[in-house]
Amino acid sequence: MVSLLAQTLEQQLRGIPLLAVGTTCPGGFTVIESILHWLANGVRQPVCIFNSGNAAAFIGKDGRLYTLRTVLNEDGLSELRLDAAKSDSQEWQLTDTPDVAAVTVAHTERCILVLDSKMELHVRQDDGTVQDSCLTEEVVNAVSGQTALVEAALPRPLGGRCVAQVACSDKHYLALTSDGVVHSCGSNTSGQLGLGHTDFILKLSPISLDKNGMNRFAIFVACGSEHSAVLCEQGTAITFGSSHDFRLGRRSETWVNPWPQALDMPGSARCVRLACGAKHTLFLTATGQLYGCGQNAQRQLSSAVSGCVTTTELPFSHENGLPVDIFCHPSLNVSVVLTKENRFFICGEAGSLFHTAGLIEHFLPYDRDAIMIENRIVFMKHSTSQVYIPGFNDPKVGTVELVAAQEAEEPEPDGAYASRLLERHLAVDSLRRLTHQALEGGSLTPQDVIKEYAGASVGPSPGVADAAKAKKFDSPTFSVHVGLDTIKVRSQYLWRLLESPCKGNVTRHEDGRYTVRIHKYSYEALLAYGQYLHEDRVDCRLIHETEADRRPEVAVELLELAEEYVDSTGLAEKCAQLVRRAATAGSLAQCVSSCLFLHRSALAVEVTKLRLCVDNACDIMQVVDACDLNDPQAQYIQDIVMNFAAGNATAIVKSDRFSSLDDALKSRLFVKLASMGLLKT
Repeated sequence: MVSLLAQTLEQQLRGIPLLAVGTTCPGGFTVIESILHWLANGVRQPVCIFNSGNAAAFIGKDGRLYTLRTVLNEDGLSELRLDAAKSDSQEWQLTDTPDVAAVTVAHTERCILVLDSKMELHVRQDDGTVQDSCLTEEVVNAVSGQTALVEAALPRPLGGRCVAQVACSDKHYLALTSDGVVHSCGSNTSGQLGLGHTDFILKLSPISLDKNGMNRFAIFVACGSEHSAVLCEQGTAITFGSSHDFRLGRRSETWVNPWPQALDMPGSARCVRLACGAKHTLFLTATGQLYGCGQNAQRQLSSAVSGCVTTTELPFSHENGLPVDIFCHPSLNVSVVLTKENRFFICGEAGSLFHTAGLIEHFLPYDRDAIMIENRIVFMKHSTSQVYIPGFNDPKVGTVELVAAQEAEEPEPDGAYASRLLERHLAVDSLRRLTHQALEGGSLTPQDVIKEYAGASVGPSPGVADAAKAKKFDSPTFSVHVGLDTIKVRSQYLWRLLESPCKGNVTRHEDGRYTVRIHKYSYEALLAYGQYLHEDRVDCRLIHETEADRRPEVAVELLELAEEYVDSTGLAEKCAQLVRRAATAGSLAQCVSSCLFLHRSALAVEVTKLRLCVDNACDIMQVVDACDLNDPQAQYIQDIVMNFAAGNATAIVKSDRFSSLDDALKSRLFVKLASMGLLKT
């Protein structure tokens, strides 16, 4: 049964005359069948239309690259010509495997670019005007005075390097390699190659994105008609090329800007995606705000704003949904927003989509599966449930792998490990269960302590790391992928660890990547830390939890990490703020215990005042009693709890937890009640 997605896409694809003919490939399948097949398998862009809708390049259902174009025959009549491309040494073919989702087909006026499932870039020359050593040594033959593709090689201009993404205009293109370097090639009249000059470049050349002697790590690239944009790991947007209509988002004394320059976004907003149209640029921030700059004659920035000299927030209503991606086309003046609900909103010169010749002046919903304007494909959905956004924790881009919860080479003896768990303050509930177990069974073994601790809902410091170790023999190894450039900028501790000659837990691979084994912290803590380094926000939800389920355990663990890693970026304070918000009555005891252990007594006082109640007062009394009362803040917490217990004596004494209190604590409470005249004799 053909899916609804395939049906609607097929209808839209048949609206393009070149594809509607139904040309059959040697394997017996059509162009449209091939496109639908690869979209269903997760391929992001299996086809591109070029030459004013008279030519196309696509991945056939058999995995080969095909080109289809209208040419003149000997009688001067138009006919379609279908050709297949080959690689240097053998027939080039894609495999039908999950990793094929990396495949992208793009086109400039001179060449076809294909990014395959192995992240290799192939470039095929598409006219006979230039002998390009970068693209191919072979000049394409001419048929009846018209250029037509023939069997030709697909050379790899960046052989040996993994290419994460390509972006094209009609006259230039950018290639982003997995090590965060951007390479450019093609027309450069406005400096759109970002190489510091305006010379035409035939060979892919790396762009310098240096800042203060440190190379920025790029994660996304986009091409407009005569300008380009690069997104770096820290959320920095960099633009270069023509500044006509202020499409670069910054003021410039000249229309030609060959040097890459970072933008100052309003409110220091952090970008997560950008897109370039013919004469404008869009920026999407981590908080879902949409910004734009450039020309607005076709209302591609909506009628609510005029032409934007600098980046200006666009009025995309969040009632439409949370924006997760943005799209433009380098030859069109349109803007497209994709929301979390996988729904398109569009404005600009897209009236034909709504059966009108006018402009779309506000972002209107477009409930179709592809956006195709004037035979140009802006975007096609390959899934109705998942939106792919590359960035943090992408193993294809991140060059440093942080590995959590691996098995140690020489495990600690169970007895010593159990003793250390007890010394480092198990949660109150755990201590109570162990005590009852010992009384009932007559004994308590180290395995009982380890089992209790591994299954207890306890704070991460001093608990989560040890709990992870207790489960190390049956729990999987988790990895977090972080960019090397981000570590250089944001974590001097990790950077020194990578560079240190004494790095037993660090492995550097031949391809320049690193693996760092960190056994002390949980996967959730490392994931939150990596996300903080990349995105400057702390999101401490445990795996598979929703926002409503957020708990303070990971935030408290991050406090310990921030202390150990000598963090100077403000992580500790952000974690403290999260603990204040996320601590609940049920988790208060473990939060207070962990905060006191980390010498965060002031934070322990704050959360105690916020979350102290009858149900947890006895637990807090027991936690504080086990601490060093020479700490004035710990003494202060004890006074707060004792005064609260005295004020709610009846409810406290009747509670189930009161019976499990130590006799010394009970005596202290009764003395307090007597001193307040609340006990009758």
